[in-house]
Amino acid sequence: MNHRISKGFDIRLVGRAEAKVDPAPEPLLVAVSAREFPGIKPKLLVKEGDSVRTGDPLFFDKKDRDTMYLSPATGKVTKVLLGARRALQRIEITLGTGDEFAELAHVAREKLASTDREELIKAIKQAGLWPLLRQRPIGRTAKSEKAPSAIYVNGMDTEPLAADPAFCVEGKRADLE
Repeated sequence: MNHRISKGFDIRLVGRAEAKVDPAPEPLLVAVSAREFPGIKPKLLVKEGDSVRTGDPLFFDKKDRDTMYLSPATGKVTKVLLGARRALQRIEITLGTGDEFAELAHVAREKLASTDREELIKAIKQAGLWPLLRQRPIGRTAKSEKAPSAIYVNGMDTEPLAADPAFCVEGKRADLE
């Protein structure tokens, strides 16, 4: 049975989200889901039982071997979930005590203007930031071979009762710039 939805339904919620930040408990487990990155063919670099640091590569895209997908936390890989045809679904990491960071590629701010495009792209990929760049209209990871015609930076959530962006960056303006 198929359902075709021609128009969405706008739930009209009244008011705004409260401008406060509640402390969240430390998680015991984090996961990286390959399904959040449509169009990639992941190749695993870790297995169950491996210890990883924040920033260690977990997998890369077979179509673009330089694009790394990094660990968001320090701990032990407790589960590698594979789906149909052994497609990677999720990597679960149980957090340990403390946080260790892998050495990541970077370019000094003063050298940004004089660094060539290929070197910048390589540093962005090795630092695990390239998968966050999306190519429109499909929303897949951007292709590095092709220069974009435009770059859009969206710092605003449009969901109902979403947090006010000005409140979210309050006191962190220098980090944003």
